Amino acid sequence: MQFATVKQMAEGPSDPDMLRVPAGSSGDVIDFATASPQTRAALAIELKDLFLSVRTRNVLYVAEIRFVGELVQWTESSVRAFQNCGAKTVAELRDILDAFGLIF
Repeated sequence: MQFATVKQMAEGPSDPDMLRVPAGSSGDVIDFATASPQTRAALAIELKDLFLSVRTRNVLYVAEIRFVGELVQWTESSVRAFQNCGAKTVAELRDILDAFGLIF
């Protein structure tokens, strides 16, 4: 799901069931409509604003993934299948998501 603006991402979709993302090591699912403000803010962060390697930035650019909320909708194996995405890139993305308490 793509949002037109960061504000739309932070406010959530008009249909609360449209965005459900995995959360934390428990594998639970976050319902965006009922998520905490901190989780909403984390999902609305643009990946270009994070400290990422050039390779990781390029992988995300080619995949057209712009926000943390878009990244968490993919599985780790799906991300690994992206062009030029290897174990180091996946590990870097996993570390970023872990910092926000999220998982693939």
